[in-house]
Amino acid sequence: MKKLEGIIFDLDSTLVDVDLDFNAIKDALVIPREMPILEHLETIVDPTEKAEKEKILLEFELEAARNFKPIPHVKELLVLLKEKNIKMGVLTRNCSAAAEIELKGLQDFFDPIFSREDHKDCKPLPEGVLGTCKKWNVDPSTVIMTGDFLYDIEAGKAAGSKTIWFNNPKHQGRDFSKEADYSLSSWGEMIKSYDVIINHLGFL
Repeated sequence: MKKLEGIIFDLDSTLVDVDLDFNAIKDALVIPREMPILEHLETIVDPTEKAEKEKILLEFELEAARNFKPIPHVKELLVLLKEKNIKMGVLTRNCSAAAEIELKGLQDFFDPIFSREDHKDCKPLPEGVLGTCKKWNVDPSTVIMTGDFLYDIEAGKAAGSKTIWFNNPKHQGRDFSKEADYSLSSWGEMIKSYDVIINHLGFL
């Protein structure tokens, strides 16, 4: 069994709850609802059109960030991980300005905090996970990637890391438990059963 070196957290709906209506954003940007927003923006050739749509997206993100709500037990978990000398990072497809707002009071727990400005291909591709591991100087196999969406799990798997799916109760109908190495619906569960969960994932 390996020593767990670090945990990388998704941000929205994993560390904090935000009301981002992705269908409303896609409608405002005139994007097909089945198309991921960031991937669509990358296909826009006209720089003026791209800048205008990026501005609209930013307005949605910042408005949601200003009204974020903390997810229960997050801070207690971060304190526990710090006591155990576990490195902690954030990897989000959100913008850095929104991340700064949402992590107010928690930012000192995390290094690095990577947004899409830092890693354009951060999720579901593995670059953001690998970039975090490089900064920590650790092997990806000694790290856990956790988040509420499939992209988080895919990014972790592609990097060679273990994965935890955070089944946020706000998002009924999602089930990525088969894709992830472990699933939980409350950070209180991880605090209570930390050793069991970590051992289940193959870590000391």
